[in-house]
Amino acid sequence: MKIEDQEELKKKLRGGYFICFDCAKDNGAKSDGGCHTCSSQDCSVCGEDKICNAITDWHWPKELGVGYIWD
Repeated sequence: MKIEDQEELKKKLRGGYFICFDCAKDNGAKSDGGCHTCSSQDCSVCGEDKICNAITDWHWPKELGVGYIWD
């Protein structure tokens, strides 16, 4: 689910923990290609129960202010 309003997206990313793969990619995140723990959770962006991983497991555009877990 793509969120056009960047302030709304920032709020969801900062207030949540889990994100599904579709929402992460749709909103500009990139994977490092590494192995990360995934589990069935409610996505912080779309709210659906999907296979998710941590928001900080993704590389996000700098303007969103989300650091990669290993940064």
